[in-house]
Formats: sequence, structure tokens, C-alpha cells
Amino acid sequence: MKALDDGISLILTIEPLVNMKCTTKMFSMILPSTPDRSFTASFQMDPKFFTQFTCNYYHYAIIPLGDLYLLMLDMQRRGFFALTLNLSEHFNDRRVVAALEFHTYGDEEKLSLAMLPNFMSKNEEDVGEIDYTYFVSIEIEDFRNLVKEFKNEDEVRVVLTNSYVKLSFGRKVIILTTMV
Repeated sequence: MKALDDGISLILTIEPLVNMKCTTKMFSMILPSTPDRSFTASFQMDPKFFTQFTCNYYHYAIIPLGDLYLLMLDMQRRGFFALTLNLSEHFNDRRVVAALEFHTYGDEEKLSLAMLPNFMSKNEEDVGEIDYTYFVSIEIEDFRNLVKEFKNEDEVRVVLTNSYVKLSFGRKVIILTTMV
């Protein structure tokens, strides 16, 4: 649940509603571009990041991240550390996109249920397949700091080499070097 917490908390610094997409190969939260935001961002988790991942149908919805994040924090405070997200095309109420099951660890496993609302939208947006030929992996705290730095910037220039990533905006330059 930690990776999802981190992803949600970062996206919340930009937008409270997110396009959620789940396919047989990927779980994604997508922020489409808007007139005020000229970029599309995506937080994606492929099956290897889950204890168990099964998705037999394409699912798409607009979800309120703030509500989900607060619920996840509350459940963690109460001792629930595993999350099962049940998506179904068969929900009778189209305003509900998923049932959330929070689980505890240990001898006496407990379960708590919650529903995740769906904010219907006609504007489905996809970032497509990501080319992983060139990519950067950084620690979550470093990424949080970068998001804070970029929050008010319209444009960030990125230079990627074999030994560093250089990010520049305005007069500020941040260089991330490779770690061995």
C-alpha cells in the first residue's frame, strides 16, 4: 500500500480528481492536460508491484483522490496495511467504481470495507505505452522535493545522459547523478 500512498500524495499536490484506468497489464492514475496545465502526467503500477494482480476487464473511472488518500491513512492508523481493490463492471450503481477491502496482518485478520465513488466523465485520456528505453528512477523523497520545486513552473527542461539528469526551470538548475 506504501507505493500507492506515495503516488496518490504526489498527485494530490496537482489535482484532487484523477482518471483511473486498470487493464490486464497495468493500473494507472492519469492527470489529463487542462487549459491551466499543459502536461499530462501518469502514475503507473504494473503487476510486479502488487502482491496479487488480476484484471480481466478494462476499467476506467474518474475518482476523488483526496477521499481515497484520507481513507487509506485512516485505515493504516487503525492497523490495516493491505488493500484489495475490487473493480467490477457489474456494480448496479454506476456511481460506484470499486469496493475497497482493507486487511490486517497477523493471526486475527480483520477486514474493513469501503466504496469508491465514480465521477463520470466523457474525457477519457490515455498516455499510451511508455518507452522504458531511457528512464530515471529516484527515491520518493527526492521526487517529492522535485514536485514541490516544480509546482509553480510552466515549463521544466530535462536533459538525460548516462551519468546524470539535469532539470532546469527559470534560473534554477537541479542535477541528479547516478548512484552505483
